[in-house]
Amino acid sequence: MIVPLRLSETLFEGLPRLEKLIQNAPADRFEVVVVDYGSPPKAAAELVTLTARFNHAKLVRVDSDTDPFSAGVARNIGAQNATSPVIMFNDVDCLASPNMYEKIHKEARARRIDINAYDFFAIPIAFLTFEGVEEYQKIHAGNEPYDADSLFHYHIIRSEKQFIWFMAYSGSTIVVNRLHYLSIGGTSPVFHGHGAEDYEVKLRLAAYRPIGRKPLDYYRNTKNNRERPAKAFSLG
Repeated sequence: MIVPLRLSETLFEGLPRLEKLIQNAPADRFEVVVVDYGSPPKAAAELVTLTARFNHAKLVRVDSDTDPFSAGVARNIGAQNATSPVIMFNDVDCLASPNMYEKIHKEARARRIDINAYDFFAIPIAFLTFEGVEEYQKIHAGNEPYDADSLFHYHIIRSEKQFIWFMAYSGSTIVVNRLHYLSIGGTSPVFHGHGAEDYEVKLRLAAYRPIGRKPLDYYRNTKNNRERPAKAFSLG
């Protein structure tokens, strides 16, 4: 699992989010590669302390504090430093339960992505409202992550806008063969901030794995990403 981030005042609850993410990723299934892309010194030291607490976490520091944050470049660096034949990209504002990570691991193993290099898949993401974030965290705090997943699947099916801001059925949370990802050049470095870099790399990955017809508006993206919720969760 590769987590690109830059801790700053604009990243809401970056450190506790990362801690929860690492805790939820089963240690016997996942290596968590945290790519620190230019966090300021104090935050960088906090990342060192946090990741050192977990045997299945690895921290990679990139001294790029004067450059714009590039999730794509950070993901590529993470892929280069990972040791697993299969990698998964997981942004720090995307949280899944331990059970969900187990399901993702089983799906990758069933597809044999370690040897079926062209195969890949993306995890659906539910972007929650502030009310949804509070509700999900409340259930998790009660040590009932499976109940939280089931409840929010119900909210998604019923399109309950009080809790679900919108769904992204194919986002940046991609599971892919590591060497194949690197062989096609990884994520393009021309994108900065957050946005279309994940769509572009999936376009190239899909060229090697065509499984259906392209819709007429396949190359058109009019989504406005300026307004974003406080936190996003992968609820699968």
